Amino acid sequence: MLETEITNSTMTEEAAALLMENIKFFIRTPKGSLPLMRGYGFDYSIIDEPFQIFRTKATVDIVTGIRNYYGVTLNTIDIKADENGNITIKISI
Repeated sequence: MLETEITNSTMTEEAAALLMENIKFFIRTPKGSLPLMRGYGFDYSIIDEPFQIFRTKATVDIVTGIRNYYGVTLNTIDIKADENGNITIKISI
């Protein structure tokens, strides 16, 4: 599950909604799957890593990608897993 929250008061409501959709698209797109933008997307090769390693690599991948492709800085990113292995990513901008 992916949750995004934008607390940047300088953005219009439309710009904030578009940015949230773009961030969701970035995370749901496997890196290397878009022609002409092979570096875009989330590195799904880390999915089977132990959770602590996954969380560290995912945080770096998401923060770097969002900064590079959308020019925004994240306030917080929180990645959690439940007892069934379901991952929740919560991003605040």
